Amino acid sequence: MGFKWIVVHLVLVQLVTLVPAATEQDGKQLTLFQKLKWKLDTVACFSWSYYPQFILSNRLLKPGIEWLLEGVTTPIGAPPQCVKLLVKVQYKPLNKNLLQPLRESKLPIIWILGPPGSGKGTLSAKYAESASYTHISIGELIRAEADAAPKPIFKTAMQNYMASGQLFPVTFSLTLLEKKMLTVYDSTKGFLIDGFPRDVRQAKTFVNTIRSPDAIIFLEVSDENILKDRINNRNQGRIDDNDKSFAQRMVVYNKLTNPIKTNPMFKEKVKVVNVDGSVDENMKAFTDALSSVIVA
Repeated sequence: MGFKWIVVHLVLVQLVTLVPAATEQDGKQLTLFQKLKWKLDTVACFSWSYYPQFILSNRLLKPGIEWLLEGVTTPIGAPPQCVKLLVKVQYKPLNKNLLQPLRESKLPIIWILGPPGSGKGTLSAKYAESASYTHISIGELIRAEADAAPKPIFKTAMQNYMASGQLFPVTFSLTLLEKKMLTVYDSTKGFLIDGFPRDVRQAKTFVNTIRSPDAIIFLEVSDENILKDRINNRNQGRIDDNDKSFAQRMVVYNKLTNPIKTNPMFKEKVKVVNVDGSVDENMKAFTDALSSVIVA
């Protein structure tokens, strides 16, 4: 049985020369090594389903197989390249004409940003329910999309992406967001968008595609341990609710999301809300921050 899986994988690796390599990523030209790795990841993505069966039936060879795959796969499973391939194949930007009703509706759009565990989802959901707004969590949209992935390989890759704190391709996140907004724009008073955008580039893409937000709420705490305690105590069974993922997500937040706060294009719309307190105290501070932009 093991020989079969070796042959299948070797054939797939031989086909790597036929796989077109990407030429750039996030606007930067790829080096020759990066192009080769892109090809290897592509092959690994589509052949990954063979690995577990091979490893389980050949325990003595497991260390060698893992060594061969090092650098092609992520430490916790399927290669992240699978996510990019899935996005390229299945998620195309919506036609701007489809988004015209959303832009013309003039509904308030509020971005709710903050580090993991700051209460973005809890506070947004409570306010939305009381004010007939729509709370859209990009994290929940992505988790639902992962559960509905066409193949286990893509579900695993998407879960790994979430656990690592990496930014999903903007085409993917924005397409999910736009589709959700279009389903409810004619029956809501406004939108609270939780967890998007994740960086300045995503923020500018949103503005160019839909329009500028009416306000940007940044939730902050004075002690990082508060965030850790909240995550460890919320028991939601999320793959990214652990200390390792938290540390990775904080690095991404501080490096990529926090700069939105001081970006010249957005800083005038930013309101910073301290959420060190209880849920009720934080809810009051959150509501007060929204009061100047929310029309009852």
